[in-house]
Amino acid sequence: MCISTRIGTFLRGQSGNVLIETAFLLPIMLTMLAGVLDVGRLLLTIQKMDRAASTYADLVAREDSVTTASLSQAYDAVEQVTAPYDFANKGVAFVTSVRNNGGNLETVWQYDEGGLTGRTSQVGSPGSVPNLPTGFTLSNGDSAIVGEVYFEWTPLFFPDFITDLFSSSSKWNSSIGGFELYYYHYFRPRTVAQIECSNC
Repeated sequence: MCISTRIGTFLRGQSGNVLIETAFLLPIMLTMLAGVLDVGRLLLTIQKMDRAASTYADLVAREDSVTTASLSQAYDAVEQVTAPYDFANKGVAFVTSVRNNGGNLETVWQYDEGGLTGRTSQVGSPGSVPNLPTGFTLSNGDSAIVGEVYFEWTPLFFPDFITDLFSSSSKWNSSIGGFELYYYHYFRPRTVAQIECSNC
């Protein structure tokens, strides 16, 4: 067989094309899969943290009175709602009672639990005027229970690339290389005007 025939046979051959195409496409497909998995994780985390803040406030709002022990039991529900995420180390939950006392808004008591340090309630500390959302009002004598949740979410794949991509976002925390999620919910007490905490 002459050389020109061999070259022609080689150029017409198809047996290696699939392997070459796979070699080119596999990294792209794996990158897309990793992105889809991380975005899915982020969306699930957002949903769980929002539900955790709601659950925490709702459980406390059902009580007539509370103690730090009963508030810690309610916090256990937060860890159940946020599972399988490591809320005990990467999150912190606040529950706060606010009221309108003779026309003066005040933060009555507050309890927090979780392993994430350095975070404060955006409602305010006990004794201060609470920071309530626009449009949320309390009539004289009314009160509300506020559940707040902070959680640090970090990507599993390509953290450096994700950091560069989202570094300008207000929720991105460059020191942890992830998003700092924050959610809150307000509930009015179910059975009493004001839920008292005996040792908060």
